[in-house]
Amino acid sequence: MIICPLTSDECPKLIPPLPKTVFIMSPSKKKTTPELKEVIENIKSALEQHSLKYIEGSAIIDYGDYLCSICRRILGCTFGIAISSIDISKPTLCNIFWEKGLMEGFGKPVVLFLDKNINLPSDFTRTFTIFFDRKNYLRKFSDLLQTLKELRKHYSDVLGDIALRAGDYEKAGKYYQEAYLIEENPEDMKKIGQLIKTLGKAANIPSGFKERLHQSLLAFKKGIQSKNTNYATRKK
Repeated sequence: MIICPLTSDECPKLIPPLPKTVFIMSPSKKKTTPELKEVIENIKSALEQHSLKYIEGSAIIDYGDYLCSICRRILGCTFGIAISSIDISKPTLCNIFWEKGLMEGFGKPVVLFLDKNINLPSDFTRTFTIFFDRKNYLRKFSDLLQTLKELRKHYSDVLGDIALRAGDYEKAGKYYQEAYLIEENPEDMKKIGQLIKTLGKAANIPSGFKERLHQSLLAFKKGIQSKNTNYATRKK
């Protein structure tokens, strides 16, 4: 179940899956200094070298509630990147950290880029933190990207499979979906398909829970199929 951060109720929206896509939390181009623009462009280039796409939160334009649009993209992406600097205004920085916290609350890893002049509390400066005013920051980022991509196997073959054997179908579905978002590996989609079949046969699950989980997995599968169909049509 996904709890909407705006209503504190169950989210009724369809979440478009965005495999191999990173959500970038940074200032808009109008509010970014030349130095910070260079850092962001370097980050984008590194993502492309690892065959990863990206969405910039500051560039999202959609109908309806803006925060809802942000939240749906966060849920659909693989992981996130947040930018923090003394050159970013406080209101913008608050937005970035709100999105960062939201993404981590949904179980998505977030890489934090910041300069050493910011004295952040220890909660912010842990494993996925990179100081972009150091010479080797892009090399560290590249190594970290490889580590994040390797989470796919752990999510699918360890955490997801253990949850499935334990009969925790919701957790298994969560990890299989996250694994697929990282690499688009067809084996993970097979596991999702098998889980859908298992749910259909299971008799010891409350009907409401079973239906919700079943529909959630079907929506993810259909979202991927729709995306692939649209991509194939564009190529023609």
